[in-house]
Amino acid sequence: MIKAITGVDHVFLLVRDLDGARARMERLGFTVAPRGVHSPQMGTANHTIMLEEDYFELLGIVTPTALNLRRRQELARYQGLHAIALRTPDARKAWAELRAAGVAAADPVGFSRPVELPDGSRQEAAFTVTVIPEDAAPAVEMFVCEHHTRELVWLPPLTRHPNSAIGLASVTVVVADPGSVVEPYRRLFGAASVTADKSGVTVRIGQCPVVFIPPAALAERYRGVALGEVAPTMMLGLGIAVRELAAVRACLEKAGVGAAAFDGGLRVAPAEACGVVLDFCPAGDR
Repeated sequence: MIKAITGVDHVFLLVRDLDGARARMERLGFTVAPRGVHSPQMGTANHTIMLEEDYFELLGIVTPTALNLRRRQELARYQGLHAIALRTPDARKAWAELRAAGVAAADPVGFSRPVELPDGSRQEAAFTVTVIPEDAAPAVEMFVCEHHTRELVWLPPLTRHPNSAIGLASVTVVVADPGSVVEPYRRLFGAASVTADKSGVTVRIGQCPVVFIPPAALAERYRGVALGEVAPTMMLGLGIAVRELAAVRACLEKAGVGAAAFDGGLRVAPAEACGVVLDFCPAGDR
């Protein structure tokens, strides 16, 4: 168990049309941050949707470069969820713990991106990340992310959403054999964090569990939802905790977006949510 990893920091969606994705998320009731443009070498840009303690990100390719070749290849497979960033107060400490546990995590790398502040000024948000190899985190791209300038990212106006969203609630991953992920994730997060049953495997990472299900379970789990084409291995579902389901319903009705009821929540199909099944869940005691 890696003690320096304390939860899920954010997830990101690769999208083909960054402006269109922003508009779509705004229609669903999210407050979307202004575009952040990364370095010319990266050739990417993003919009973040900031929640109380975590967030999700829309990431797009603006200029093809050698550094974003992998992202372009992933985007050719499907638009939607592609990675989980794990929270840490110290990326270098997390890296050292991972290496000590036999995980060949990549050397920590620092980078920054410009942030437009409410007063119109711009400052640089800084991060350090270390990437976890696929054999240690199967079926999901995972990296550890340390924020050096949280005050530039969690701006209060950006954390208030018309749909009352407050946090990430879950991630659902399709994988041919969920049993194959059990031991690797036990090594990362501890045996008590991983449970398996006939429906799949759940890995609890802070307040955002990651659920691995086989393709055969899709029809039952997402009954009545048009999923479109689903790859044999892909990140498919994103759960969002909300304060008021009525606020979600009002946003969806205003946008003319249909939703299916499930377990006390509302579910939006991938065609309306940039390639993900988007579940709005009551926050409860969160």
